[in-house]
Amino acid sequence: YPHVMEMSKEMERAISVLRKSMQNWDGVSTSEYSELKEEDLLIGYKSFSDRGLKLVPGDTWRWNRAADYEAVEIKDGVMARISKMNSRTKVSGVRAPRYKVWLYTIYKDDSRDPFFFIWCEKGSYVRLEQYAFLRCFVSDSLAKEFHWTK
Repeated sequence: YPHVMEMSKEMERAISVLRKSMQNWDGVSTSEYSELKEEDLLIGYKSFSDRGLKLVPGDTWRWNRAADYEAVEIKDGVMARISKMNSRTKVSGVRAPRYKVWLYTIYKDDSRDPFFFIWCEKGSYVRLEQYAFLRCFVSDSLAKEFHWTK
């Protein structure tokens, strides 16, 4: 198994994100999904789940496992398998979206069942139009500025 000193800076950052997220986590599954589609993968998205997480490919692109670390010690009694997933085109001449998603399977010494974590390092950005449902809470001039009026 790779040792921490053999890991890239990128992998060290991925471990750091998990450690920090675990410190703030109350133990409750925060993911609504077991399958994550393109529209779910917003930049910075993080979620814990008690179910395995599956990344759904697009019509013209697929997921590529770019790195895989089998046994990474997160803290005493907690190990993780960490996979870095990138999007890759499967249709010549068509660009794939630029996604970088980290999938974590986490094992605790005191539990038989693993739990899961996802971090979308590179993904889609939230668009202001997606918040148009908040129209009734802002002034008419602000709604117009945000293009929330018809």
